[in-house]
Amino acid sequence: MAAVADLPFAVQRYLQVTRSSQKPGLKVAVLMQRGTLRAAADKPWMAFQAEQVYSIEPPAFVWLANARVAPLVRLLARDEFVDGKGNMLISLLGVLTIADARGPEVDLGAGLRYWGEIVAFPEAVRSRHLQWESLDDQRARLTIEQGSLKMSAVIEFNGDGFRVRCMPTGIAM
Repeated sequence: MAAVADLPFAVQRYLQVTRSSQKPGLKVAVLMQRGTLRAAADKPWMAFQAEQVYSIEPPAFVWLANARVAPLVRLLARDEFVDGKGNMLISLLGVLTIADARGPEVDLGAGLRYWGEIVAFPEAVRSRHLQWESLDDQRARLTIEQGSLKMSAVIEFNGDGFRVRCMPTGIAM
């Protein structure tokens, strides 16, 4: 985990304004979600509930969702990024598999999702998988290397020190 003093000024300020510079590193975060989703633009909306668990070290997430398709019929979904590999499994009532996506493109998509979401947790910006480079007082380049996944982005912070924009600059698998 990177020491706060070794980070670019913009990232240090972000940790200060979020009061995260003195906190121990985040290990696990759990989010609960409720909302609606649909399988395609021409499909009906379905209410869902989900839980997403993030691990900082090792980098991983598991998203479990339960959607009501019809009375007494549930769609179960699991999206995960574990050991640098992605997998999306969708089943009807947990019995009939509808989709089981995996492979290099799914790995890349899950990795991008993980790293795109995890930097929203201030405590996670010190992960050993993240390299920061100062561009100026309000921007820093973030480079992520995890196994074969390599990506970079410019992170912009506003005058108050909060993260306001993430502009990807390179992705490779």
